[in-house]
Amino acid sequence: MFKIYTSSSFINDLKKHILSSKFSVELVISEQDFKQISQFLINESIKGILFEIIICSKDKDKSIRTFNILKTLVDNGVSVLWNDDGNILKNESYFLISDKTIVINKNYFVNSDSEEDQVRYINSIFDSIVKSSKPVILN
Repeated sequence: MFKIYTSSSFINDLKKHILSSKFSVELVISEQDFKQISQFLINESIKGILFEIIICSKDKDKSIRTFNILKTLVDNGVSVLWNDDGNILKNESYFLISDKTIVINKNYFVNSDSEEDQVRYINSIFDSIVKSSKPVILN
């Protein structure tokens, strides 16, 4: 069953849907939101769910706090990528895909397609963002 909606409380809905995810979580998130939810992500990342996180930031440099959070997530097996795409940042096009079937958008997304087609489209957008993102390398 496919579901897509826009959240009025993005961080709270992320937590709710990550908790109910069975096998995968794919997340495009701002650096600020990432810092807000980081401890929750660390706690959930040890539960065996496949996590793929793309952090969007205009800064290529990472603070010590961000570096430590990233190191913990990577050590827990999370795939973390960094993206500085100005369009994503400008439009705040952040979203979560839970188990490839549920999408939560931070901003309103209008489309007349079926929910299944919309979810598949967001999945393809995620895949294209992955290709344009850089893996986080912790040296």
